[in-house]
Formats: sequence, C-alpha cells, structure tokens
Amino acid sequence: MYSYFANSVRNRPILFLMIALGMSLFGFIFNSKLSLVRIDQQIYPGIAIRIDAKGFDVNKIENEIVYPIERSIATVGGVKNMRSISEDGSAFIQIKMNQSVDLKEKSLEFREKIDLVSSKFPREVHKPQVFRYDPTNSPLMVISFSNNEISQDELRELVEKSFKRSLEAIEGVSQVIIGGGKIREIQVACDPKQMEGYGLSLRDIVSVLQDKNQNDALGKLSILKESLSLQSKERFNNLLEIRDLPLKVTPEGQVIFLKDIAKISLSPRDENIGARLNAEEKVTAFIYKNESSDIVAVSEEIRSLIKRKNNANIKVEFNQDESKILTETIKSLLYLEFLIILSLSMFFLLKKKYYVYFIIYLISLIPVFFGFLLLYGIFFKSFSLATCYGLIFGNLFWILFRARSFSIISSNKLTIRDKNQLGLLLLSLFCSYFVSKILSNEVSKFFTMLLLSSVTVCVLLDFYFIVFINNIRIHTISNLIKFNDRNWMQYYLKSMEFISDKLFKTISKTEESILSEKQILPLALIFFIFLGVYTFLKVQMNDSIESDKRDTIAFLEFPSGTSFPHTDEISLRVEKALLKIPGVKQIVSKVDPAHTLLLIELESGFVPDTEFIKTLKTGVGSTEDAFLFFAADQNTSYFQEITFDLIGNDQELLEILVSEIAEKIRSFDGVAEVVLRYKSSRDELRLMPDPALFQVSEVSLPYFGNELNLALQGGVATKFIDGEKEIDVRVRYAEEYRKSKLDFGEIRIKNLKDKFIPISTIVRAEEKKIPVKIYHKNRMRTLSFSVKLEGNSSNLKNKIIKFVKTYSLPSGYRIEEDNDYMEDILSKSGISKFLMIFLPFATFFVRFLSLKQKEKISSFLLKYYIPYLLSVFLIIFFYPGDLYLPFQVSLLLMCPLAHFFISLKYHLTKSIWIYLAILNFCLLVLLDTTLISFFYILIGILIYVFVVFFAHQLEIKWGRKYEMSLLDFLGTNVSKITSKIHSLFRI
Repeated sequence: MYSYFANSVRNRPILFLMIALGMSLFGFIFNSKLSLVRIDQQIYPGIAIRIDAKGFDVNKIENEIVYPIERSIATVGGVKNMRSISEDGSAFIQIKMNQSVDLKEKSLEFREKIDLVSSKFPREVHKPQVFRYDPTNSPLMVISFSNNEISQDELRELVEKSFKRSLEAIEGVSQVIIGGGKIREIQVACDPKQMEGYGLSLRDIVSVLQDKNQNDALGKLSILKESLSLQSKERFNNLLEIRDLPLKVTPEGQVIFLKDIAKISLSPRDENIGARLNAEEKVTAFIYKNESSDIVAVSEEIRSLIKRKNNANIKVEFNQDESKILTETIKSLLYLEFLIILSLSMFFLLKKKYYVYFIIYLISLIPVFFGFLLLYGIFFKSFSLATCYGLIFGNLFWILFRARSFSIISSNKLTIRDKNQLGLLLLSLFCSYFVSKILSNEVSKFFTMLLLSSVTVCVLLDFYFIVFINNIRIHTISNLIKFNDRNWMQYYLKSMEFISDKLFKTISKTEESILSEKQILPLALIFFIFLGVYTFLKVQMNDSIESDKRDTIAFLEFPSGTSFPHTDEISLRVEKALLKIPGVKQIVSKVDPAHTLLLIELESGFVPDTEFIKTLKTGVGSTEDAFLFFAADQNTSYFQEITFDLIGNDQELLEILVSEIAEKIRSFDGVAEVVLRYKSSRDELRLMPDPALFQVSEVSLPYFGNELNLALQGGVATKFIDGEKEIDVRVRYAEEYRKSKLDFGEIRIKNLKDKFIPISTIVRAEEKKIPVKIYHKNRMRTLSFSVKLEGNSSNLKNKIIKFVKTYSLPSGYRIEEDNDYMEDILSKSGISKFLMIFLPFATFFVRFLSLKQKEKISSFLLKYYIPYLLSVFLIIFFYPGDLYLPFQVSLLLMCPLAHFFISLKYHLTKSIWIYLAILNFCLLVLLDTTLISFFYILIGILIYVFVVFFAHQLEIKWGRKYEMSLLDFLGTNVSKITSKIHSLFRI
C-alpha cells in the first residue's frame, strides 16, 4: 500500500502537494472552532427537579408533591438512583441516570411525566423546574475584589452593580455568584405595642411605604398640537424621608410618623452566601461555564470585560483560572516538543545517512499539525490534554520507526521495510484498546484519544513525508546542511558517549554480580514474580490526572438544613487548619448553607496525590457534623469514608436507630468520626386553629398566616434608590418581640373591624418533634450517616460494614451502603488489577496467532512478563502512591511498543534510547508540574524497555557463561521442585 501510494505521488507530485497544502490551509483557517479542554470530562448523568410550594409544611410536601412525582419518574427507563429532600415550602429531587442515556431526551421525558402529575397539584404549587446538575461542579474562574477606600459591604454592592450582569451576558458563562461582604437593606423594626396603640398593622405600614415610593403616570395633557405627559414622582431620596413618613392622623390631629413606631436603620441583610481568601472575608466572584464552552475564549472575554468595566479603581485578583492552567500546559508541551526535536536533531545530524530524512521530517511538522487540526475538528469539538500527548508520542514514535524503515536514495526513491512488524504493533495496540474499555471510563477515554491522535499523526507524517520527498530536490538539501565546522557536534557526541559509558559501566558491574553465581539469576527471577504480584495487590488504582495540577478542590458537606452561621463557623476553622499545613499556598472558599467549596492552591513542588490528600485530612482533624472530601477521592479505589443509608417508614424510629448504630461504631478502634448526614427533628411550635373562634374574631386563616409571616420573617415593602443602587426596605417586628415562645404568644392580629386579637385566643399552641427535612432514596424514607476511618485498614472497613449490615433492625427496615459515587470504581478495581497483571499476554497472543514462527510461552514469560512485573515494582518504588491514570496508560502502551522495538532489533547501547533517557532527565529538571503526567507515561514505557533489553542481555550472557539455556535450567529445576512437593503430599 505504501509503495503504491509512493508511486502515485511520484507520478503526480504537484497534485498531491496541492492536496497536502490545501489540508494544512483549511486546518489553519478552521482551527479556531476547536475548544481547548484539559481533559475530556465525563458528563455527570444528573437531572434535578425543584418544586416550590409556599405555605406547605414538610409532610404535605412529601405526601402531595414528592410521592406523586417519584412514582411517575420511576416508570422512566435509565434511572439508576433517585433521592429527594422535602422541606417546608419546597422539594428537591436528584436523579442519577445510567451513563449511556441521552440526558436531553430524558429531561424532556421527565417534563412530560411531571406535567401530567402537576396538573393535579394545588394552585399554590409552582410549576416544577427540571434541569441538569453536577454535585461536584467547580468554577471556571474565581476573581477577588478589594478597595481600601470603601467597606466590604459597599464593595459587594459595587461589584454586583458593575460586573455581575455583564459577566452573566458573556456567551459560555452559565452562572455568576458573588460572595463576601453583605448586601445592605433598610430595616423597619416595628414596635407592636406602639402600633396597636395607634391602630396600625404591619400591612398598613407596607401599604403606605408602597404608595409613597412610586412614580405614577397621570395621563396626557394636550395643548394645541403638543401632548404633555403628566407624572407624579414621590420616590424616597434619603433615609430621613423614610423616618419622617406620615402614617396616620389621629382624631386629635396628631400626625403619626414611621419613626414613632419603628426603628429605621441601614443594616446588612441576613446573608446565605460567603466568600473568603486565606480565611479572610473577601468580595469574590465565582464564574461557572457551560459544558460545551471554550474555556480559553471565555476566560479572555471575562478578563477583557473586567478591565473595561473597572472604573472605580478596584483591585482585581484572579485566584483561579482553568484556562491559565491549560495555557501553561500548552506552553510546556511546546517547550517539550522543542526539546525532543533538539535532542533528536543532535542524534540524526551526527549520522550522515539521516540528513535528508530528518530535514524533510522538520519541514513536514507544521503542515502536519494543521492537517491534524482539520481531520480532528471534523469528528471532535474539543482539543484535550490526551490529544496533545498523542501528538508528541506520534511524532516521537514515527521518527524512531521510520528512521529504520524508510530508505532514501539520491533519485528521490523511497523504499519501506518492516511492514509486517507495524501491522503486529497496530493489532497489539488494538488489544490494549479493548482492555482499556474494560477499565474505568477515565482511563479508557484518555487512552483512546491518545492512541487515536498518535495514529493520526503517524499517518499524516507518512503522507506529507512522501509528498515532500517527491517535490523537494535532495541534492539541494544536502548542500544546505553541510557544516563547515562540526567541532561543536563532536563535543556533543563526546559528552553523550561519556554519559552512556558511565551508565553502561554501572550496568556491567550489576551484570557481573548477578552472573557471578549460577543460582542468583534464576532466584532473582522468581523473586521478581512475587514482588510484582505483591505490588499489584497492594497498590491502589487511581483514575485521576491530578498529578500535574498545583491545586485541588475540597467540599464540606453538612446535614441538610444546617444554618449559614454554623456552616460558616466550621468552614472558617477548616480553612485556618489547612493554611497551617506545609505546601498549602492559598485557599478560596465559597460558603453556602450546609455546603462549602474550598479551592486549594499548593506551593511549587507539591502535588495533590493520595499521600498529600491524607496529610490535608489529618491536618484538618475533626469537622464536627461536616463531611470533608476531595474531588480526587472520587477517582481512587480507596476512600476513607464509608456511608450508609438506613431505610424505613417512621422518621422518629429512623433517627433513634441511626443514633444507636453511630454510637456503637464510635467505640471501634480506628474510627475517627461518625457524621450524621441529616438534620435531626426539632421541637416545633404547632398552631392548631379553632374555626369557630376564627369566625367569631372575623379573621380569615390565609390573612392570619400572611400577617404572622410578615411579623416574624418580614417582607420587602419597596425599593429605595440610593444613587444608582437599589436597596430593599424590609418591614417586620423588632427583634425583641420575636425571640421566644412568650413573645410569640403576645402577637396580636388586626381583624376586619380594626380590632387587635391576641393569637393565643384563636389558636392553640403545642410543641412537637417535627422533621426539618424528609429524605427519600428510591421512593423510601431514609437517613444517612458516614464513618470516617483513621487509616486504610481494609479489615476495619470490612468489620464495620459487616457490623452495620448485620445489625438487628425492626421488620421493614434495612441498611444499604451508599457507594454511589464510587460504584464504578469499586466494581472495576478488582477487574482492573486482574487485567493489568496479565496485560502482556494480550500482546503475546497477537504475535502467537499472527507469526509463522511461534514463540514459546516460557520464552515470553522470561523475556517480557517477568520484566513487566519488575517494571511495575520499579514504578511504584520510584513514584510511591497510587497507580495514577498516566501510569495505567503507560502499562497499556509499554508491552506492544517493547515487542515492536525488540523485533526491529533496536539495541540499547549506542542508540537513540540513551538520548531519550537524557530527554527524561531534562524533563525532570527543567519543566514544571504541568507535564508530570506526560513524564509518568514516558518514564513508564522507558523503564519497561530498558528492563526488557537488560533481561535479554542477561539471558544471553548467562547462557554463554554456563553453557546452557536459562529456560532449560529453569524448566529442569521447576520440575524437580514440583516432584518433591508432590512426593511430600503423598507421604
């Protein structure tokens, strides 16, 4: 096929040159359509439903709204898990779908089902909202604002006015949340006794405020041919006008002003969102993006808007920017590509026969890149880190392979050798691809994109190379690259020879010690088998690529219903503890009721691997009723928290049982903490209305409820315009009249005859335990609790799980382990290890079935499998911790590549491999952490290749020294050992 294509190009060189350059030109023009992403994120298959029903209590919400919706949703296919939270006035349902379903299609199906059910809801219930959700969604950008000339509260209002709406209007931005500081409002704190004395109710005050603070259109006045609009303008201009607002004139002629019955103040409103930078309050904007948006383009637009709109000399700090991490990685990859080309050029330019080959390769690089962008953009919308790695690996592999298979003569004729080996390599990689599909989705997706981009680059390099070699005069190139002074290259060659000689002298000494005794090598091989298997059994599979990031994300989850002040207090304590840990550079926090997001930036040299995450958790210590976890925890097969769901019908009994189980688990050695993931039922004052008394008192039940809500919670009566700012005017009882049960009993409601009726005369109050929120899991009531462990003991974990699941429960109650966030990982971790242990056999069977000269299984075990096990041990030894995604990818690549290069008879000494080893050293010393993942993949492959080469040399030298085959020696001794064991069992 290659020869046929080469002949076609030779016959029509200009035509193919135009095709090649046209592809590159279109790739250059249309490359802007590709969005840049760091990794191809797997979309969380979550759909949420929110229902607002003001005035409904928690039990009514559950029975009349949540149950009907859950029953209708249960008939939709593809639902994996369903949870709901019912509370006074609202309900929230979370649905996790199967990964393979179309979320848009399912959202429409949910809406249809819910519309059928909601048509029977009372009128007070708002239409249910169906939307997508991701529980671990993190912001694209975090921006902090500061100004020493104004307060935090004023700065918050200025940021809200100057930036928020403009940021939300940017294409690709889904949400902008401003935290830090407090929004101020005018609070009208009324004295109910003074109000009653003057015959005024809260509703009267609200009405006067609304009437006196509006602009009314009175109509038009026509004069001859002109028409004039008439308007009445009565808006408040300052706080004094509100205080001096007349409410009523008494029969005695006394004017009652608002200041006579209320305290009017400009105060911060009750806040439900906070933000801090390094444990200090800071006005901060959290900007979230759409799933399909280009983060680099969105980030540039945000920075431009901030610069353009910042007219108040506000100091702006960009605390987090995903696009910055991405662009830093791209820059590092460009440096890496330069290092590779520089290193390879030194090798190839030293050898005269590779002059033309390498120069045409360099000429092809840029056109190939734009041709790649064209082909890639046809099938994909985003350009990920895996794709970038694939570009570099494709370039590196192509130049190593084609240096041996391409032969160029002066007549521009190109001959190609070793076609069969390339076909075997592709088959082996195809097998690795199928193995990756059985592994986690993250590994599979990353490996697939890396492999696809590598193969595409190799095909394009073949195409462009053949086209250019038939359109460029080789004689001209040879004249251009003649060097008058080659002394500098000789110095380089001598330095490389010095390094390689030192390296191989060390290897020779190791070989001598191993070969000094006949039994040493065979025993070492057996030891390596046990060592490799033990390493596989002990190591944890981690499917994240967090290793090349300098930040990590943590979440503090509190029981639902936790107040904002308590959440804020515990979060601040956690932030201060984290800042004391060496390696933590900066923490940005976003605090919501019952939930806190922590963005943790690390010092240079620190990476958020498993060990460092454990250090952070240990440093934080107890978080009371909060549940601390990190985003990286979701990608590891080991997790320090175990969560259980107790399922039953009676809420009170569920709480009693959970408390009993939690108390007993706390006594286990090794249990750090047991966290209840729900809000316990609280004492509530229930009002039991007497219909007859309501009728006599001439007070309607809805009116009673509205007045009571206004007195206790307050309501926004109107808006006060202060310059260009809108400030809410909130009316309610003063705090001293709404603090206790006794104060509540003194509240008096104005009836239809303007008389004040004490509410204690028309309702009966009783205290009762009432659930704050009711939780469902798959349509059943449930309460959850989590067990946090001090270490990683699997025995302790199994002991706790066994204790909980065998705990004696009443009939109709059961306990389930909530491992939903780890379900795929736990189900595949054992399979992943099993497949990884026997991964080299996939390559062996491909070669066994494809080649006429069959390789013995014993030879394969000695030459490839034992080195594979040793390589895994060396990887974990030099880079302790989990087997991260980059190392898993390197395992998938190393076996096919090692077989391929051995079959091409590449030699370890005096070859390009020594240059690649030096390149790895340069990577380790010169480049920053953004390329650690690439380094892990490359070093994993090189470790295996070097071990395989070393094993081949040892086998040959051992056979020469002891004049027998190492395989025969091992076979004979294994047979003897087996027969001895068999005879012992017979005895």
